[in-house]
Amino acid sequence: QHMTGLRLCRDIAGGTLVGDEVGSSRVRYDPPDTSHQGRKHVVGDTKTAGSICLLLQAALPCALFATGSADERSLEPVHLELRGGTNAAMAPQIDYMTEVFLPIAKARCGLPEGITINVERRGYFPKGGGVVKVLVPPHLTKLKPISLLDRGHVTEVRVRAFYAGKCPRWVAEKMADAAGRALRQASNIIIPASVQPSVEVVLEPNTIDSASGILIVARTDTGCLLAGSALGRPKIKPNVTGTDASEELLQALRAGGCVDAWLQDQLILYMALADGTSEVKTGCLTLHTRTAIDVAEHMTGAKFEVEPLLPVEAKGQSDGISSGSTSSSVYGVNGIVEGQHLIRCRGIGFRA
Repeated sequence: QHMTGLRLCRDIAGGTLVGDEVGSSRVRYDPPDTSHQGRKHVVGDTKTAGSICLLLQAALPCALFATGSADERSLEPVHLELRGGTNAAMAPQIDYMTEVFLPIAKARCGLPEGITINVERRGYFPKGGGVVKVLVPPHLTKLKPISLLDRGHVTEVRVRAFYAGKCPRWVAEKMADAAGRALRQASNIIIPASVQPSVEVVLEPNTIDSASGILIVARTDTGCLLAGSALGRPKIKPNVTGTDASEELLQALRAGGCVDAWLQDQLILYMALADGTSEVKTGCLTLHTRTAIDVAEHMTGAKFEVEPLLPVEAKGQSDGISSGSTSSSVYGVNGIVEGQHLIRCRGIGFRA
């Protein structure tokens, strides 16, 4: 999927790519001599159950700014057809992208309202075969800086459990029931008792493999969206899967940040490209986020600072992280620095 992601970006922007093959340790990209050498209809196929969402993470920023000068062709939207796994392990589920990432990106980053994500077929491990079509209108202005500093209070919780193929409905129902119990136990502690989770159990049609999974999304009165998710696994009881998803959400809420662990690293590039200073309050800082900051600084010239807001108490974690992206940090066994953090970035005000 990494190779496919690189090729997607090359096809959108134009230019040439060298070393884009399995096993390669070095990749070189040469941009086109002139604008408009990229394509407006692009297909990215992992040919496995590799994550479609990770392909979208790579392709979306390129598609947004695939405009060049304001001639007729530059104003055409980019059409992405992404093939692989829609709900893959160790990656956001496609439902996370539609229910959390995209609404936040539109509301807080200023991404065009016309961006759409259409899931035509679900794809699961091991065969994949999912198809997602994404329409990306050109973004002709600069991105606005992101401000996510006040988490607020939870006002809504939505549980969506799915089953597909030969997986029976009761599997998804048990996931949803277990998640609901765990969330109710958190009433008046993390989630107000007045907030009762809404539950949806869905049969996913038109799939190749059998699968099950769950996504739980919490909305706050300041517009923040945080989520927890899990996929059904062989020999793991569905009630355990449901509890795992609810605990992932509850951990994000306990951490006190405005974003969960899945969203924080996805916002880094948009912070770097924005016109002005962005500030995002996070809970635990992930290694993915730290890596994204380092890469964004090198590629864009934007400057990040990470400021610890609360002391670290967890055993085996660092004593915090100094301001400035060049400071060193000790990550725990789960790849995180505990505590709350403020990520600040002075963006470059990029415009196509």
